[in-house]
Amino acid sequence: MSGSRVKTLIKFVVSISLIVFLSTKIDFSTFRVLGWKYLIPIAISVCIGLTAIFLMSVRWLGFCTTFLDIKPKIITLYTFYLIGSFFNIFLPGAIGGDIVRTQKLVSRFKVKIKSATFITIAERILGLYGLCVLLLISLILKTYPPKLKIIPELPTFWFYVGILVLFLLLPLTRFLLKKRQLEVSYTFIFETILILLMAQFGDIIIAFLLSHYMGVSISFFAIMFIMPIVYFATVIPVSLGGLGVREGTFAGLMLLYGVSTSTSVIISFSMYFVKILIGIIGGIIYIKEK
Repeated sequence: MSGSRVKTLIKFVVSISLIVFLSTKIDFSTFRVLGWKYLIPIAISVCIGLTAIFLMSVRWLGFCTTFLDIKPKIITLYTFYLIGSFFNIFLPGAIGGDIVRTQKLVSRFKVKIKSATFITIAERILGLYGLCVLLLISLILKTYPPKLKIIPELPTFWFYVGILVLFLLLPLTRFLLKKRQLEVSYTFIFETILILLMAQFGDIIIAFLLSHYMGVSISFFAIMFIMPIVYFATVIPVSLGGLGVREGTFAGLMLLYGVSTSTSVIISFSMYFVKILIGIIGGIIYIKEK
């Protein structure tokens, strides 16, 4: 067995083990209380998720027109993104869907795979930057769990130092893009990050909606502290596409806010279920294209 297959097998075992472990923490009687009405916030969450993907498609369109000199229709890029969401369900690695949508772009518009791949990487980097912005805002507003005792000891000015660092990263980002012969303005970078933040708010709104439907009293800004950390955790290559790690991190952070383990796990699984439903929509589009 090759090394890559061994790594995939290990990730599969880790994901399944985490999912099984988290499942043992669920009080299944909760579902009888929730009933079929729980499908209402799930349906709303799917709509929010689809809207967030549309915003990401708008961001992708900006990269395509600026760097690849092509003008695809937004609906085309949107379908590519949805198809990528379908493959994200079962492909190993958190960027499986990105690879698929990049290949679709190369095939449809005959662009160089190197250039198309690079703008996908640039999207991801700016996405991580957006998560840092959200996390910093939540730290400034002090919406982190009260049980975390390390932050209050830090002087307040360090938060503003963090803001300064984020702004200093912008020239660095522009310089790195220029090294790849991709000349962009600060206006383009700011607009891209703004769209990214709007898209990332989608999952925050979904988590907030599902939490309050479950009767959890937690602030929107607290969720804004949780979600960036959840996404950073999924980058750690120990599971398939972050499956299990994502749900476990979310449940653990919710626990710090006083939310019961069972409720936290149900919310985290519900969020993954929303992603599966969106992926199914992408799968239907993929089958129709065939």
